[in-house]
Amino acid sequence: MTTPCVALLQYLFIGKSISGLTIGALAGVCIGVALTNTGAAGTTTLGASIAVAAFTVTAFYQVWIGKKIKDFGLSSPQLLLNQAPIAVGLLALLAPFFDTLPNVEEIPRDTLVVLFLSGLAAASLNLSQFLIIGRMSALTFNVASK
Repeated sequence: MTTPCVALLQYLFIGKSISGLTIGALAGVCIGVALTNTGAAGTTTLGASIAVAAFTVTAFYQVWIGKKIKDFGLSSPQLLLNQAPIAVGLLALLAPFFDTLPNVEEIPRDTLVVLFLSGLAAASLNLSQFLIIGRMSALTFNVASK
């Protein structure tokens, strides 16, 4: 549902329109999601609200990336390099209130290796997100990343 949300946000806030065929495809996605999730076991109002909030925030972030690249005239890596320290700082400030610091010596070595590799994969995904959105659009990133 992030993809239709991105299209809507780009239209509302940037004035970027999409073709009728694209609208038809996105409508098909929305109908498919609605049909598959109406009978999902254990769906609650709270869970649905969290899901809607998650894909809406994700869509806003992706549209924001494209807008800031154009507004500031930056390349994708430049924006990422300027945004990353702010994100790390916010995380460092908030993490102590919501998480506990583990004893690293008690964590198995293979678990640490997998965590490190997971971090590399996340960093690569973040870089690809900025590169695709910077060269194409947030809607293109959503389609390419599915």
